[in-house]
Amino acid sequence: MSHPQEISYEATRLNIPLPGSFEDAVWRYESLVPPLNDSEIKSLSESRAPWNSYVEQAERNAPRFVIDKPSSHFDSYRRREIAQVGSELDQKVACLIALMGAPVPVSLR
Repeated sequence: MSHPQEISYEATRLNIPLPGSFEDAVWRYESLVPPLNDSEIKSLSESRAPWNSYVEQAERNAPRFVIDKPSSHFDSYRRREIAQVGSELDQKVACLIALMGAPVPVSLR
């Protein structure tokens, strides 16, 4: 029986500032992707949390889009056909970022 292995690889994390307010970013994102599970916000509301709890929640979800570049994961398999899937996902992420009105990182173009 073989043993588990741990393989380290490098990933590229993208942190993209989004234009407009938090509400604008949420609206654009939710119009482009499946809805957000807002149970944490509901929980704050139901517990009658103080205003600073809402502010902290908003800061944690500031209008930024943070994602690991898909190809940086798929490239680690060192197989051309798998790496190609990562490149295709890079293009889809680039399209989503552009549709949200944010600058597309050069590494995704």
